[in-house]
Amino acid sequence: MLTIATSSVIASPVAAAQAADQPCYVGSWSAAWNVRSGTSTGSTLIVRMPKASELPAWHADCSGVVTGGSYQCHSGAPTYNTWIPVKYAGVKRWTAFRCVGAGAGPMG
Repeated sequence: MLTIATSSVIASPVAAAQAADQPCYVGSWSAAWNVRSGTSTGSTLIVRMPKASELPAWHADCSGVVTGGSYQCHSGAPTYNTWIPVKYAGVKRWTAFRCVGAGAGPMG
């Protein structure tokens, strides 16, 4: 069962995945989320994942978060610029880190 915590709650998703001794998964229980070809909202949208969905993180320990283009998770939300790599169809893709949760998984 995936233990998801939003990145604003857990400072280190790496610690969450390691503590559970399971690979890291990225997803959202509450909202649909985008998977992109790069680290900006201008990058090609690969897929819009439905709420209550997940993908494995590119790195099993949830590492690899980078600074990229700015985004908002929803209208009126604060602006962020951190992106986490995920594995989609075996390819490294990117999702807005503050719009999803990351942790040991998968969802049950």
